[in-house]
Amino acid sequence: MSAFTEKDIRAFAAKARLRIDAAEEAAYAKGLNETYEFLSIIADEYGELEKTPPEDSTPAVQPSAKREGDSLQRKDVLSLAPETDGAFIRVPRVLPSKGEE
Repeated sequence: MSAFTEKDIRAFAAKARLRIDAAEEAAYAKGLNETYEFLSIIADEYGELEKTPPEDSTPAVQPSAKREGDSLQRKDVLSLAPETDGAFIRVPRVLPSKGEE
């Protein structure tokens, strides 16, 4: 029995607002089913994996990490900008607006 069908792929694509054709639906269904089968084999072989990190692990982001030194004050930064708009620095447009292409 397949875990994912072309109908499932169409539903995923619709939710993601993607347009895919029938060949892509079949290819994605095949790929997802192969991945699902592979993960099922791993789960069967290793059973339930421990979800808690080892005690000696270091988190990817240190919650209390701070940059050393003082931060710049907003008014000081804005005073250096050539043009401002309230609390924002105005910069030249680098991409065309809609309809200006």
